[in-house]
Amino acid sequence: MLILSERVGGCMLRRSFGILGVILALFPNRVIEWYEQVAFADRGESSPKTWLSPAIRAKGVVFIFASLTGGILYRGLLFGTGVAGILAFLFPKQYLKTGIKVAYTHSGDVVWKPLFITIARILGGCYAIAASKSILKQLNGN
Repeated sequence: MLILSERVGGCMLRRSFGILGVILALFPNRVIEWYEQVAFADRGESSPKTWLSPAIRAKGVVFIFASLTGGILYRGLLFGTGVAGILAFLFPKQYLKTGIKVAYTHSGDVVWKPLFITIARILGGCYAIAASKSILKQLNGN
């Protein structure tokens, strides 16, 4: 019954995860380039670590699989998205600093576009709300 309700009630969010997954899986380097254009005022000497592109591709495959199958993998994806969203909303500078430190060499050289910090906060809030609503619908059987 829960899987049926996920197919009906969470269809739009699941479809969005699936579409995002296809983009991440097929075009990881373009995703990195786009992110850098949108987020960085100056990259300095920093560069993506060698594992970043394959990790983005793998994340895309997980998104696709989770969106197609639903179940516990999809609920875990929603939970993780919700937690990440809450952290990005509450602590956008620290969230971005941690992410760039993990994914880039010479991460201290990166200068963020000031508006991107606000965008990260807004997106984080949207992710947290969307994930929470979907999880609550699933728990209530809708």
